[in-house]
Amino acid sequence: METKKSSFQFERPILLNLIYNENNDFELKDEVEIKVDLETNVDTRENNADVYVVLKTIGDNLPFYIEVEMYSKFVWNEEMKNENLQNILETNAALVLVSYIRNIVANITSSSRYPTWHIPFLDLRKEKNN
Repeated sequence: METKKSSFQFERPILLNLIYNENNDFELKDEVEIKVDLETNVDTRENNADVYVVLKTIGDNLPFYIEVEMYSKFVWNEEMKNENLQNILETNAALVLVSYIRNIVANITSSSRYPTWHIPFLDLRKEKNN
């Protein structure tokens, strides 16, 4: 199947901030579930938006603390309807940046004394209240 280029594109993602702090008091006994907090900031203009994503680990008894901030500019053509644009930017654009963060985190944690951490897929859909 031949595909065509989407009218929704992004520029090269940029790493803005990276913090890695190992917890020297942590003892690895069993597999650890690492939870994350994800903040998305979207500055929308006419046919583009600056999207910033900050992902950080949450919890006290973790092998490390990681905080990563990435940025990219997303662009689209005038044909794209604005009705779902904010949702697309807050979910799809954020997940694009998380896919870049995922590789950075795996690379950093592979150099630690703990097992490599692979950020799981995240569900950023907003729950609808009925």
